[in-house]
Amino acid sequence: MRLKVFAIIIVLLALAMSRSQLSFFNINAAFNKKTLLRTRVHNSTLKKQTREKTPPKGSYLVETAHNELAAKIAELLKKAERLGFHGNVLVAHKNHTLFKGATGYSNPISGIKANLNDYYQLASVSKQFTAISILQLVDSNLIHLDDPIKVYLPELPYQKVTIRHLLNHTSGMQNYMWVLENYWPPSKLPKNEDVISLLARFKLPLNYYPGRTFEYTNTNYVLLASIVERVSGKPFNTYLKERVFKPIGMTSFTFIDDEHAKALAGYDLSGKKYKKIGTYVNDGALGDKGVFASLSDLLKWDMALNKHLLVSPGLLKEAFTPGKTNNGKTFEYGLGFRLKMLGESQIVYHNGLWNGFRTSIIKNMDNETTIIILNNTNCPAKYWLSDEMERLMNKNISLTNIVNKMQLSTKANVNIEQC
Repeated sequence: MRLKVFAIIIVLLALAMSRSQLSFFNINAAFNKKTLLRTRVHNSTLKKQTREKTPPKGSYLVETAHNELAAKIAELLKKAERLGFHGNVLVAHKNHTLFKGATGYSNPISGIKANLNDYYQLASVSKQFTAISILQLVDSNLIHLDDPIKVYLPELPYQKVTIRHLLNHTSGMQNYMWVLENYWPPSKLPKNEDVISLLARFKLPLNYYPGRTFEYTNTNYVLLASIVERVSGKPFNTYLKERVFKPIGMTSFTFIDDEHAKALAGYDLSGKKYKKIGTYVNDGALGDKGVFASLSDLLKWDMALNKHLLVSPGLLKEAFTPGKTNNGKTFEYGLGFRLKMLGESQIVYHNGLWNGFRTSIIKNMDNETTIIILNNTNCPAKYWLSDEMERLMNKNISLTNIVNKMQLSTKANVNIEQC
């Protein structure tokens, strides 16, 4: 009898142990499966960094990142997408890419996901290209910053307005778009020369005496592009291709009047549905907007500025210096670049807003980081995202250590599954 009882106890103990082991293995299998679905790390050196956070799963794709920083940026992207942001983001330090990612949809109507190679309309970020084009002509001694614009645009009645006034928005010029909207046929897009002809015809008075105050207006940069055309003898888009973009290796760009498969449309959220925004008369002129480009090309642009490949260091420094009014008051705009302070750090940047596109290029001059943000769904969350990323990159992050780790790795990539 005792033997039977002992045997039964042994059997029960064995069953209990097998069940606990099975549960243990099931839990481990579920955990491993979940971990594999969340993040795939394609670098043997990163396997040693198991204590670092990995980016959270979300509907975004990270092409190049380092775990230490990617987790923080990806969390911001995830929240931005919940707020309606769709687009691309890049973060670089001393010309090294730390993060490059896309989130949401490039076409929210048909459900096409954002692609890192898409071309976004840069809107007013394009003003940097116009300013650098003008500064190249100054470097070549073909024009001077304080030349009256009437030297190059003699049909205009503005005797006291100079090239510098146009560059730093102290010209007093009225917005050219009013003239186009009222006196240009909507069936075709105007060129810069068409805008000049209308301004010469209507002779709009200045809003104030040149140099008196800062007042941002797109007219200034259309006129600057027209000066580039007349001095160089080339259409402005041709000048940009030959003298600005191609010399620094930019290849993924286009213009508003060119058909290109990768050039995105802009969208606006109306109620709960997105609507595609078409082109109209104010889209035709170049200089103030109208350039499309990808993340990779904008990084090349940023690197060219850092290395002084396009203009002399002295002129670029002047472009990054606050302007002054006639009475000596400074304002936070240089020659084609907005300026501000973030704590003790100098920020050189420009935002763009046009027909559903919201864009930013932000340079922290003190820690040598650059943030590029591109959006085509007219989402105000872009500004929240740029502010949060500025604060993140301005913190005491060991960026040099991150770059050094990336250089030691053969390819420090984190590929995050789309969901």
